[in-house]
Amino acid sequence: MLEQLQDNQSVLPGITIVMPSHNRADRLQRVLGAISAQVYPLELVDLVLVLDGCNDGSAAVIEKLKPALPFKITVISQSQGGPAKARNVGVRAATGDILLFVDDDVVASPQLITEHVAFHLKDEKAVVLGTMSPPADHQRPIWVRWEEHILLKQYADMLAGKYKPTARQFYTGNSSVARHWFLSTGEFDESFLRAEDIEFAYRMQSKYSLNFYFNSQAIGYHYANRSFASWKRAHYLYGRYDVIMDRDKGQNWIIRTIRNEFQGRDRLTRFLATNLLNHRRSQSLLSKVVWVNAQLTSRIGLSKIAHKSLSGLANVLYWQGLNDELNAGQLVEKKTAAPVEARS
Repeated sequence: MLEQLQDNQSVLPGITIVMPSHNRADRLQRVLGAISAQVYPLELVDLVLVLDGCNDGSAAVIEKLKPALPFKITVISQSQGGPAKARNVGVRAATGDILLFVDDDVVASPQLITEHVAFHLKDEKAVVLGTMSPPADHQRPIWVRWEEHILLKQYADMLAGKYKPTARQFYTGNSSVARHWFLSTGEFDESFLRAEDIEFAYRMQSKYSLNFYFNSQAIGYHYANRSFASWKRAHYLYGRYDVIMDRDKGQNWIIRTIRNEFQGRDRLTRFLATNLLNHRRSQSLLSKVVWVNAQLTSRIGLSKIAHKSLSGLANVLYWQGLNDELNAGQLVEKKTAAPVEARS
């Protein structure tokens, strides 16, 4: 692949990897080692690492690793401001022609940068979506494995041509865009605690009609882990932010799409999402039941049952967030309830 790029293009583009990091000192050596092993010319690669409120010795780890790194690295430390702010800070320090967003728990395959660049050389309006693949050597809880299951299904559907990649799949764990398109669009909205990447991609697409590509060979191995409480909070926020994007950000097709997609959900998911709306105690009980059920069923090899229960809970949380943002917590009529399957 690299030889083909060099044959077709006398000057390869510079790449800036933008990576926010929060208390991942134990993983940074592996992540940076994977960047060091890229087949793309490392003299054309630089990394802007934004340490966002780190208090675990991440800065000291980087200082120790720096002398051996075969690429330029810029380290910026700041008080914790969240991923949107950290990525904005990283972009401001970037110099490469292409911005490659990679999370601090994603270990790049050796061809990752090359695979991104190949699409940018073919189309100057390309936005490239790589994979966040589950690694074989990583233990993680069932709710994280459920997210992986949802994401892998998205990848399979795009490869099968069931739908084309769009701004809706612009996950900044592994994605790239020309720096000038990003800067012309603006920045990530720092008020978003989740889905800031999707909101930005919608904005960018609305302005410039860019072409989104999914490249399954741009592989990043995602060493994901999060608490059950964090998982629940994320799906609630997805609901709120979809309303904000529809209502305040000019994407006034989102709620309509959500309602249409809901009709394709299974009967149990629709029942839970509509009948538990605004019943906080019932939602809390369901959460406890799902937590126990998902762990037990996955341990005995019944992952489908675990996934089904988690999917139901994710929809309940999503719709509650959507309802709260739409109605300031007031109950809407259940016949209008139509949550979309929550994103991973």
